Amino acid sequence: MARDILLIDDDDFMVELVSSLLLARGYAVRSARDGESGLAEALCQPPGLVILDVNMPGMDGYTVTRRLAEAESTRRVPIVAATASFRDNGAEEARAAGCNGYLPKPINAEDLYRTVATLLGESAPPDRQGAAE
Repeated sequence: MARDILLIDDDDFMVELVSSLLLARGYAVRSARDGESGLAEALCQPPGLVILDVNMPGMDGYTVTRRLAEAESTRRVPIVAATASFRDNGAEEARAAGCNGYLPKPINAEDLYRTVATLLGESAPPDRQGAAE
């Protein structure tokens, strides 16, 4: 399902925040609290988009990204890396790892909406589409 988003993050607050923002815009949101379970969830039921934390215990976000790219069922699923790392080259690292987008934490709601809409091929975030018509 194109509007189905899988959120993989070990921070409960971030999962609740991002989930509530996306649910308010009409997206279906599933979540996993670590890389291993997120990977299993995505492989079992491929989402339309994955947003994942880069720094998680066990399997980090970039490893999850590489594994999703290796699987036939998920290789075309867009992936957005989210991190609280303050490195200047975070977006470049995310692209090099195979991610399609990058969001620094704390996540800005408008950046989240814009990134998700763009990667899902929507012309505008769902609640703004009617305003332009």
